[in-house]
Amino acid sequence: YQAEQEAEARRIALVKEAEADAQRSRLTGEGEKLHRSALADAVRIEGEAEAASIAAKGAAEAEAMQKKADAFAQYGDAAVLQML
Repeated sequence: YQAEQEAEARRIALVKEAEADAQRSRLTGEGEKLHRSALADAVRIEGEAEAASIAAKGAAEAEAMQKKADAFAQYGDAAVLQML
């Protein structure tokens, strides 16, 4: 009878160990999934920030070019009037 109890205790211990291993594997897998997701989010956010920076720089350059064009137009008008 004692041998049966010892065998049952070993079986229970092995089952618990296997369940713990399975849980560790699940948690590790979930952790890796969360890590990959966080990295993907970081890359996406970095890309969005770079795109916003490029757009802002482009808008500033366009505004500067428009101001130059306006200044040249005024200069041209003044030059024409001076010629008259």
